Amino acid sequence: MKISRINQLRDLAVFHRYAPAATEADFCKLNLIYGFNGSGKTTLSRLFASMERGALSKDLPVGGRFEFALEGGTVVAHDANLDRLKGQIAVFNEDFVETNFRWREGSANPVFFLGEEQAGLADELRQTQEKQEPARVDHDQRKRDRAKAETVFANFKRDTARNIAEQFGFGRSYIATQLDRDYSREAPRLKLEDTEQSSQRAILAQTAPKPKIERITPPEFNSEEFRNRLIDCLSASVGAITLAEFQRHEEMLRWAQEGLEFHRSHDLATCLFCGNGLSRDRLAQLDAAIDDRLGRISAEAQALLDEGRTQRDVLLGLSGRMPSENDVVEGQNILLQHRNSAEKAIGLAREVLAKALGQLEQKVRQPNGRLEMPVSATDMASFGDDRGFQAAIAGINQIIDKHNMATDQFEARRQAALDRLKDHYLSLSETRYRELERSLSQAITAETKAEATVRALNEQVIDLRGKLLQHGPAATAINALVKAYLRHGNIEIVAAPADAEGAEGFQIRRNGSEIVGVLSEGEKTAIALCYFISTLSAEGRKIRDLIVVVDDPISSLDTKALNYAFTLLKSHLSGAKQVFLLTHNIYFMQECRKWLLNMSKKEPPTAALLFIEITQDESGKRTSRIDKLPKLLRDYESEYHYLFQHLKNFAASEGLAYDHFYLMPNAMRKVLDIFLAFKLPGPDGLRSKVERLAETLTSFDGNRLMALDRLVQWESHADNLDDLVSFSSMTIEEARDSANAILALMVEMDRPHHDRLMHLCA
Repeated sequence: MKISRINQLRDLAVFHRYAPAATEADFCKLNLIYGFNGSGKTTLSRLFASMERGALSKDLPVGGRFEFALEGGTVVAHDANLDRLKGQIAVFNEDFVETNFRWREGSANPVFFLGEEQAGLADELRQTQEKQEPARVDHDQRKRDRAKAETVFANFKRDTARNIAEQFGFGRSYIATQLDRDYSREAPRLKLEDTEQSSQRAILAQTAPKPKIERITPPEFNSEEFRNRLIDCLSASVGAITLAEFQRHEEMLRWAQEGLEFHRSHDLATCLFCGNGLSRDRLAQLDAAIDDRLGRISAEAQALLDEGRTQRDVLLGLSGRMPSENDVVEGQNILLQHRNSAEKAIGLAREVLAKALGQLEQKVRQPNGRLEMPVSATDMASFGDDRGFQAAIAGINQIIDKHNMATDQFEARRQAALDRLKDHYLSLSETRYRELERSLSQAITAETKAEATVRALNEQVIDLRGKLLQHGPAATAINALVKAYLRHGNIEIVAAPADAEGAEGFQIRRNGSEIVGVLSEGEKTAIALCYFISTLSAEGRKIRDLIVVVDDPISSLDTKALNYAFTLLKSHLSGAKQVFLLTHNIYFMQECRKWLLNMSKKEPPTAALLFIEITQDESGKRTSRIDKLPKLLRDYESEYHYLFQHLKNFAASEGLAYDHFYLMPNAMRKVLDIFLAFKLPGPDGLRSKVERLAETLTSFDGNRLMALDRLVQWESHADNLDDLVSFSSMTIEEARDSANAILALMVEMDRPHHDRLMHLCA
């Protein structure tokens, strides 16, 4: 698995907030990364080394963060999957040399090769190692599946909890964890019909309990008895009446009865009304006409009239006391049906009573008259049949009882309504919740199983290596490389016997004897580089399975040694899975560029030419980013064109800020040195050449000659581009004066040359 790109570098020395654009810094199979001293190459190599060991390098800045993207989507970061490429990367940098060599002691750490006599175990190791990468890939996929399942499940729970919270005004008190607790309850969650939902919501909408309602007490009235009495009363009359006058004027009968009693009680002989005499015969006739039956008829009629009026008033009051559907908390529809039935019965009763009362009032006035029944027998029978009315009143009272109970249990009912409605909404989502729950559980199980497989293979590889490794044979391979590199066999390494603690290693010898004094830098470079190359085949590893990172492999080497170092790396690393070459040396960079240039132009490219661009802000803070190698470094073997472009841009800049100012003083001196070496060939140094110009170019601006002289005096000679990044004592105004002086000098001495460079750098 290759490294695709760097996603981000944060707070890592000069990499403050680096996040490449979509088209920047994509890695290929072969990668050249060129940058000046201080641009961050060592930091990059330590990031690769952290992935090599599966642990952060101790020399990385504390708090630094990084993220690399691998093929297939896996991400390796400072806090995630750092061991994903453990054992699959080999890094050569100054830390590698420091860790493995003790130059003053003339010793080095062992490099272990597989013992040839244990071919069976070696085959088993190789087969086990071949299983590691597929197992890691599977583990990565299982981790992504688990992460995706977690995300989908978490989003579902968040949205569902938010929906429930919005339905019932829970706010932020109802979240995914509460949803989990509710689904963990084993109580059944039932879906509610629309009508039941409305009923429960109505309960929940009440902020205070409704008042209690008194039960309805139906009137104690025997309608059948009243009906029979009414019939008898209306049909009753005085049977002994003989006076024609009374028969014609029955309404006078009561008046006459009262008069007769008055005259008799006062023993009057004449009538006070008419003055006629009252004989015994006349009084006898009156007694016969007015007897006790009339009194009884009148009394019965009045009693029925009073009883009917009372019953009418009771029915009126009963209708007003019946609750409406707005008065009760539930059963509104049933209450409406019962009330309609009761009202209908009450209306019928009042209609029958109204007719009966009218006849009774007439009977009271004319007790001896016979009156017809005011209503039909059917209406009277309906009025008398009150079973429907009693059933309606009983139904209303049942609803009243439930209402009063609900009022007493107001808070408990609201909570029960809330629970029922919440369970309804939970039931709507429960199937999906269980599906996602199972998916996550299965993903976790699969990830755990894949992780166990990777761990078991790693342990098996370690065990097999322990049985197979020998460090003696590596000495022969290293010595062969060193001899070819230095072109002599005076220096060699030999396997040293284990020390008192059982540690093994190598000794470095010259001409068969222990080293006396310190090795030269060239010799150190040769030994360290050859030693590193030998490690690529150690412990049964194959170069085709490795990502190799080499940071500045040359130091104090002459041209021949440099060329051989490049050839050595090219021949041994070409077959690697992926290669990263980091350097600050322009000549080594050019050798790599020539090797990789054509491959970088293929579609798709198999090589990448990259540059660590370092800029500086007004406060002096430097910041690096990785980009494509500039065209003027990529297309020309000299840095002259690249430096001239910076000189031109700097001269045209304004103000006190130029993000490459740190580079400019020595860069300008380098441009001037190359230009004058061409225009004024000879052994003289740069200072001498500038002094000669002052003598020969009499027409040239003297102030500009002074600016050139000041540049030469203040800035050290820069033999290489990596020597240019150093502190300058020149101010930015002085540096800009020098830039304009160099451009003017080039125009004065060779305008076509100047114009051609300006065209190339446009």
